[in-house]
This record gives sequence, C-alpha cells and structure tokens, in this order.
Amino acid sequence: MTSNGESIEPSTKPFAYDVSDLRALNIQVTRWWMLLPSIAIFGFLLWLFSSLMLEEGFNWILTGVLILVGIAASGPWTWRPLLVHRSLRRQGLLKPMVIWLSRDYVIVDSNRGDARIKWTGIRTVKRTRDRLFLFSSKNLAHIIPRRAFDTDAQFEGFAAIAQERWEQVAKSVTVE
Repeated sequence: MTSNGESIEPSTKPFAYDVSDLRALNIQVTRWWMLLPSIAIFGFLLWLFSSLMLEEGFNWILTGVLILVGIAASGPWTWRPLLVHRSLRRQGLLKPMVIWLSRDYVIVDSNRGDARIKWTGIRTVKRTRDRLFLFSSKNLAHIIPRRAFDTDAQFEGFAAIAQERWEQVAKSVTVE
C-alpha cells in the first residue's frame, strides 16, 4: 500500500513494441493452413526450375536456388510483421508504454492515453519463453516482452500473476 491508500500493482517498465514482438505474435496466430499458398508457389517454382535445369543443362542452378531461397525467406511469416511495424511507426503508435495488472483490469498507459481492459475481456493468456500474450480476440493481443522487466524473476512473477488473475475470472464466469 502507498501512503495514499492505493495498492501497488505489478507493472512493466516503459517499453515499446519492436518487429520481434510482432513476429512472435504472428507465430502465435498463424495457422498451418495459412501457409498453404506459399508452399504451393514454392513447390511450383521448384518444379519449374528443376525442369528448366534438366532441359537447359545446369546453367539455371544458381538462379533457381537464389530465387527459391528468396521466396522461402519472404513468406508471410517474414513480411507481415515488418509491414505492421512500419504502419504502426508511421501512425505514431510505437510509443513507450507501461502495463499494470490490477485485480480487475489490465491497464495500458502511454503518453497517448491509457486503456483499462477488464479481465473478462481477456480471451486467453499465452506464455512463451520470452513473452506474455494477453489475447483480447483470436488475433489481437497485448504483448509483454521479457525485456520490459529488469530481471527474469520479475517477468516470471508478472506472468504468474497475470495467469492467476485471468484463471480466477475465467472460473467465476463459468460458475455464474
């Protein structure tokens, strides 16, 4: 408790999203079937270049390999987070923020304003090795990276509290 009676809630230090955060979110929301068009294009080009190499000799090998590597590296798992990051940066939305976990809300505070999201508005909580995702819909999440804390123990504690508060709300909603 502080001197004015408010409780001190767990929070992050100020941080801003970067491309790696958006890539991590993309991995969380991308389903295997979404990659089928890229795999089909890759397969077609593999067939095309292998047939050209057989007909024309092996003069096309280097060109074919370079094009196939370029296509594999430029799949949606690579370019989508870059485009989203660029768009957010241009809109001025990549400002430092602080996230607090109160008993009733997830509070996101930045110089653009603050948002209070009730725990009932959090659809699911997912944790990876270096990030915590608070999903408010199937494809939209607040991303809390490990770098938003001074120590690994602080990140672990924050993640545990978030999971616990979300589970309490989820249990109370299913009971009622």
